[in-house]
Amino acid sequence: MKKQKQPIRILLTWIRGAVGKDFVIKHYKYGVVKTKFPDMTKIIASAQQRKCRNLFKEAVAYAKIVYADPLKRKEWAARTRKKHRVINFIIKQYMLAAKEAAYQREKIGTIIIRKCFSGFPKAQILLEPEFISTPLPQHFIESG
Repeated sequence: MKKQKQPIRILLTWIRGAVGKDFVIKHYKYGVVKTKFPDMTKIIASAQQRKCRNLFKEAVAYAKIVYADPLKRKEWAARTRKKHRVINFIIKQYMLAAKEAAYQREKIGTIIIRKCFSGFPKAQILLEPEFISTPLPQHFIESG
């Protein structure tokens, strides 16, 4: 006698990810697994994680604004390759520009500090990037 599949198992093949805040459906090679939703209340994020999460939040907010405007969306779609989604491309470019701006801030700050303390031999100066602020590149300000 052939074993019949349970209707719940068939339904689970179409569902992926979190179902409310109760459980998560995961798909592996060997089958479908139902797990408990993770409890993240006791997790303490480091300063670097918070900084990265805030940057991503800014990038998503910027991408939503750009994506809502049909003209700007077409402009960004022309810059992407066919296989990329426009909103993901906008987020990626925002984060790359922010990373480049942070690198330039650090580089400029290091040069300024080295010039100021060039007369002192073997002076080790720690650069705090939070004190030097550089705006994002102009094309992000114009299109946003």
